[in-house]
Amino acid sequence: MTILVGGPDWPTSVLTGILKQSYIQMLLGSTPFLITIPITVLAGALQLRAKESPALAAAAGTILMLASLTQAGCGLMAAVAIDDVSRARKDELDTEELDQEVLEADAVQLRATAKFERVTEWSKLGCFPKFLLIVDAVLMFISIWMFLQLECFESLDLIPQDPDLGPIEGPPLNGKVMDNLIKDAGWIALAFHFGSLFMHIFVFGTWAKQQVKNAPDDPSDGQPVDAEAAEASATPPVPARPEGDSEIDDAIAEMKTTQNPVAPQEDEEADT
Repeated sequence: MTILVGGPDWPTSVLTGILKQSYIQMLLGSTPFLITIPITVLAGALQLRAKESPALAAAAGTILMLASLTQAGCGLMAAVAIDDVSRARKDELDTEELDQEVLEADAVQLRATAKFERVTEWSKLGCFPKFLLIVDAVLMFISIWMFLQLECFESLDLIPQDPDLGPIEGPPLNGKVMDNLIKDAGWIALAFHFGSLFMHIFVFGTWAKQQVKNAPDDPSDGQPVDAEAAEASATPPVPARPEGDSEIDDAIAEMKTTQNPVAPQEDEEADT
């Protein structure tokens, strides 16, 4: 019940059909929505009337907080229920056989991803793909700066300024949504933004796909990396001291004898 209410309801309900579970049990488990949905709808309705009076504004904030806490509480209960079941039935879950088709598909995807990362590594790229990525990043940074620092779009409220004309025909849109909603700075920022996406997805993406297709396969693609082995191979070995070095042996012996000169005197006084 907590998973149906606190989690995403549509995929959970669809999963009920995939696992061939009882539809009646799924619908009965979803009946607590009769409590959470009215609270959410009431919160949205009060937001539309919040400017009419201070009482409605206070009620809108209170109901909105209550709706948020209700949905968050259901999600927390769902997480706790999943954790309890996974702990209580751990042995049964560990013995569950994995789907071989899914494992093979995951392995293919893992190898493809590893090959893509190997081919598109920055140190191995040429001047042309590096130029594409730099231009892509510059265009994206400019668009984000314009969105944050400039007034790119017209400000709109939930409640229209003219109740008779409505939000579209009334101000500030006045029936011309695209002309009045997006300002001149907004059009420029959108041009930079979509230009960056075009450079990254279409231009660089097409080049990268062709390079991955032509690149030879590497047996190490998609293989797990042993962290200890990688660290050991990256750390150069310490050269061993050659045996029979009399100068080093004499120095070590002298250090041992002079390390604590007071100790022999204390031993003699203890014997006397």
